[in-house]
Amino acid sequence: MTISISEYLSGPSTPKRLAILKKLADHNETMPLSQVDELLCLDLDVQEKVELIELAADDDNIKLENFYIENISHSHQDIGVAAFQMWVQKTDHINWSQIDELANSKHISQRIKYRFLDEAFSCGGSKIIETITNSTDIWELSPAFHGILLLRALQWNIESNELIQLAEKSLKNLAYEGDINKRLLASSVAYLRRSSPQSLDEIGKSSREPSLWSGILDLIANDTVEVSNKSLTKLESIFKSGDLYKDNIWPKLWNRHQIPLDHLTEAIKVVFAKKGHERKIWEVFSGIETSGLLAAILRLDDDSSFCNAISQLSGLLPFQPDKKSLELINKRIKKVASANRNIPKRIINLVFPEKNSQKSIGDSSVTSREVFFNLVYREEKLENPPETKEEYWSALIEAWEDPEISKINDLTKISRQQPHLYQLCYLETLGRFTGLDEARLKLLDYIRTEEPSELKTIFRSLKNIGTSQCAMELISAITRPNASIELQNEIYNHLSNMDLSKLQDELRSAIKDLNPEPNTEDGIWELKDNLSQLLTTPNMSKPSADTNQTAPNLKQESLDEFLSSRIPVFASMSSEVKRALRTAAFFHLQVDRSGSAKSIDLSPVVDMQYKAMELCFRELFEQPCKELIHNGQLQRKLDVIGYARPIPDRMTQFEDYIGNLPVISTIPFFSKFKLRKMLRAICQFKPGKRFTLDGLKAFGLFFLTFGRKKDRMGLSALFELPFETDTDLFHFCKKLHMFQDIRNRAAHEGFQPDAATDIDAIWQLTRDISDQAYFISSTISAGKPAATADRSKPPHKHEVKIIRKKVS
Repeated sequence: MTISISEYLSGPSTPKRLAILKKLADHNETMPLSQVDELLCLDLDVQEKVELIELAADDDNIKLENFYIENISHSHQDIGVAAFQMWVQKTDHINWSQIDELANSKHISQRIKYRFLDEAFSCGGSKIIETITNSTDIWELSPAFHGILLLRALQWNIESNELIQLAEKSLKNLAYEGDINKRLLASSVAYLRRSSPQSLDEIGKSSREPSLWSGILDLIANDTVEVSNKSLTKLESIFKSGDLYKDNIWPKLWNRHQIPLDHLTEAIKVVFAKKGHERKIWEVFSGIETSGLLAAILRLDDDSSFCNAISQLSGLLPFQPDKKSLELINKRIKKVASANRNIPKRIINLVFPEKNSQKSIGDSSVTSREVFFNLVYREEKLENPPETKEEYWSALIEAWEDPEISKINDLTKISRQQPHLYQLCYLETLGRFTGLDEARLKLLDYIRTEEPSELKTIFRSLKNIGTSQCAMELISAITRPNASIELQNEIYNHLSNMDLSKLQDELRSAIKDLNPEPNTEDGIWELKDNLSQLLTTPNMSKPSADTNQTAPNLKQESLDEFLSSRIPVFASMSSEVKRALRTAAFFHLQVDRSGSAKSIDLSPVVDMQYKAMELCFRELFEQPCKELIHNGQLQRKLDVIGYARPIPDRMTQFEDYIGNLPVISTIPFFSKFKLRKMLRAICQFKPGKRFTLDGLKAFGLFFLTFGRKKDRMGLSALFELPFETDTDLFHFCKKLHMFQDIRNRAAHEGFQPDAATDIDAIWQLTRDISDQAYFISSTISAGKPAATADRSKPPHKHEVKIIRKKVS
């Protein structure tokens, strides 16, 4: 073996590290679980984390199980799928009940639940199938999911009226429309043949293709096979050849529940007389009632056959057998000394609860590296010092807890001797030196790297140091050639939490240097939009010297009187929203009454009106939107459309559908990029994470996606809105979208004097938006559905004049 873990840690780039991980896997090498768990905390590529998950190993089975289960529930979907596969392949499934709990969660994606069903034999059998059937709105799921759900329900003899209705609906789609998933067709026919055979006849009679259905019905009309003593003599050779259904020796899946107990016992005796089978033998015995299957196994006289059968059919047996069955298994295991080696540990733990090993063995030794990762990435501060100290990690811990300027140079010197991946921890620690530009200079040594993991850490540390120079470096990084669109958006997120009042010129210059191609869906358009929101409008210039008027001394009373005449709901607004509107009114009246309109940039008037509306929307709608996101319903819907995996073609199809809706199609530069970004974020949301809708566009897109009365994707009326028609909603969303565009242009390019006559149109837009916002909020607060909401103040339908002048 020429590749080692240390070489992986020293890999300078993601492709090289991935190649090393592949070689490690090809040579069946493993990596300590604790080390993998630490590396997953770093900003590594998703595929790299998947490869690490697959290499993890530990002698403590329970610790390994808990590690996989934690990553199924709290990690990226690809990582979760990999973790589940490793749980199936590498563990004893002792903690299968935790998988069952995850199947009950609204925030686990359809893809992962599909994998649960696919491996139902290992994670609860009938229990997990029942959990998914009862906890999930199965009507919203994909045809492929319906297909495997019906198949597994048939294999574990789960009868459900809802599943019967699902199978009937699926077959009617074929009977009437001729379009159905092939797996779903087979599963639906089989399930109804077992649970509701009369439904097949009814569907066949009403089919548009009677010849097709008569053929399907003929295939299954005379399929009952009696397992006789004569047929059992042929059974062993049939199993060996793999041709299970040769000469109709073995019943079809939907008829196996009719096999008599004596014949079933004989069949098991024949099949399990020898150890091991190349095929998945459990599928042969699926469809048989679980308690009957267990009873047949317990009747076996031969101890070797008993051990083989209970081992290879354990997933079809009740995962919590009754007390009498446990006692019988206990007696047989004690009788055969070798049984403990053959029977799954899950069964052993049930039989011998005193030997239950569900608690992790644990390790009392703690290293400085573990202390650092617990402290920094898991926020778990250990009271006791580590037993084994390492210079680098001890220095990082000291710097993290007490970031003094005198420690920077020594820390830098030590870090350069460390493996490449562990230098990310040094870059993270530099972010603790708040306000010290010496730490910023050390970060700049790495700023030209092509590695996204390093750049993410550098940008985060620059933001945490927080000096004006750090903000300047982040602005400069926006247009660096090594900054992808993903990294540029990360920079925007950091800048949005920093003071940029003295860096407006630099920010404007960076925005100007971003030159996306016109008429493209490039995310740069959205990035420019976001960055423009960070621009503060310029201070008002002094009036011209030749003016003969003196600006009036405006008091709050006069401002409120002006605003009340312009905005009917002004009195109902919060003090924060009122302050923003008063600022807009103050600028407007100062310029208007002083007669200095031609010499003053009016962009503060637009900016403060927009900020007032953004604050207003957060106050009125952020909480109800969060509640809808937290209940998991939106995630399930978007998962089916294709936003979880993701599936680009299906996402694009949906976004094109939204973008081509009436009225919406007339919005200049409608932001499909922002729509995708928002829906992906919602789909990947997990409880405990922070989620906010950023700007009026985001709220408008949320309303547009989930507030329509009619939608072919199943997203209609998830967020109740009191619009009489979807067209009214579209006009409202258009106002929100374009108001943000107007504000961004004003902040970036200025609101020139010759546009002053259009200020009234902006005030009218603010009035329309605020009126409609408060009307919507009142219906949401009252819990009134759209059809019965009080329409004494209907939403405004008229269009607003939009300023399109651009003066350099």
